[in-house]
Amino acid sequence: LYFESSEFKHKLNCFLSKIEVDIIHTQHLRMSQYTSELKQYKRILDLPDAYSLYWKRRTEMKSNFFINLFHNIEYRKVLKYEEVIKKYDLNLVCSQEDKDFLINKHDIENIDLLPNGVDTSSFKSDGHNYGIENRLIFTGNMDYFPNIDAVQYFVSDIFPHLLMIFPDLKFYIVGQKPVKQVKELESESIIITGFVDDLSKEYDKSTIAISPIRYGAG
Repeated sequence: LYFESSEFKHKLNCFLSKIEVDIIHTQHLRMSQYTSELKQYKRILDLPDAYSLYWKRRTEMKSNFFINLFHNIEYRKVLKYEEVIKKYDLNLVCSQEDKDFLINKHDIENIDLLPNGVDTSSFKSDGHNYGIENRLIFTGNMDYFPNIDAVQYFVSDIFPHLLMIFPDLKFYIVGQKPVKQVKELESESIIITGFVDDLSKEYDKSTIAISPIRYGAG
């Protein structure tokens, strides 16, 4: 559901007035605007990544002057807004690198690790037939800039060398919302699937999963 900011706050306050709440769990920095001031409750902010670290790494990418300027402005803005994490009883991140970065930048102690997990009942293998197809796979939301950059980098700088050795090699880019830059990569050897119902089946059909991420966080 989508609500305007004021409408969402109204609905949230109505809910809290009727329901006895022990802890408020908020996911993503962008949602902190709704819960950061609810000091009468215990509050957890769940951060999939240190967003300021993501922008810091974008500032380190070589680009033209105006793009570099934009990246630096965004980095400083995010870093300032990110100070909201000091208002929460506990903040959660999924990597030690993110945790160390936020501790260093914001001088906080109210932060801990919540590592990513894998559903081993779904993502498991009874053995793989590597003779079916030479198939590489990359998975992720394909409107997310680090993922876009990753597949562009792989296709331009790495994949051509592999094709010289394995001419029948296929590269599958699997994930929802592929943007124009991703769709333009499609060829006889590069397959863009878009959203798939069962990601585990795509892994099971693939020879190797790759992750040519050059920056990001989380």
